[in-house]
Amino acid sequence: MTVTRSQIISACSTRNLGNFDGQCLVLAPGAGDNDCGGGAYKYTCPTGVNSQDLEAAEPTQSTGFFVQTAYAGGSNGAECTAGQILQMTITSGGNNEPNPNINPTSLNGNQTIGGRNLRIDNNGAHAFPRIGDMEQQRPKFGGDNYMAANVDVLSGSSNAGSWWWDNTDQTKDEAAEAATWAYEFVAFVQGSGGGQPSCACTFTIDVGWDSNQHPGTAYAYNAGNSVNCGGLQ
Repeated sequence: MTVTRSQIISACSTRNLGNFDGQCLVLAPGAGDNDCGGGAYKYTCPTGVNSQDLEAAEPTQSTGFFVQTAYAGGSNGAECTAGQILQMTITSGGNNEPNPNINPTSLNGNQTIGGRNLRIDNNGAHAFPRIGDMEQQRPKFGGDNYMAANVDVLSGSSNAGSWWWDNTDQTKDEAAEAATWAYEFVAFVQGSGGGQPSCACTFTIDVGWDSNQHPGTAYAYNAGNSVNCGGLQ
């Protein structure tokens, strides 16, 4: 498994998902240099810091990444469980802001991912846990989508592997606001057992955006809570 955060990515999908508010270039099947074949749309999308509009009345940017996993030869992709979980904390003026609601993923409850015992809340009526939250003496994460069954996100899976693109946004109410965003993501694929390997990439994105300043953004790889991960690319 690898996580790309430093280049433009291209992906093929039979889903017509639009251009994600202008963030991606989308070519219909057979159009232009769409070399996907099979009636698929070609998506060209950013990773890293992108889509900045720092002079807007509500200044904004996005921070993207692309997760890709290659399965072992002879794998049955239907027996692999892919997904993503998240803790996050947003502050404004030094005070915690409400988190958005969880997007259910493929696993729930007590799980071991990346060698770490975790607790996953998959209830879409609940807000994402904050950084450092615990439950039943385990770090508590919220489901963050990107399971194979979800047709509303840019993702794909086959017997060869799985992939997905994520592009979280940070928007201030006004330039004078001082705000921060902290995310801990765990992207994973759980094998079917019987000696089949699993993989997980754990990484953080931190954005500090002072009053009337440009934002500072940092990605960091957590090797200690990752397994079979090639890190941030």
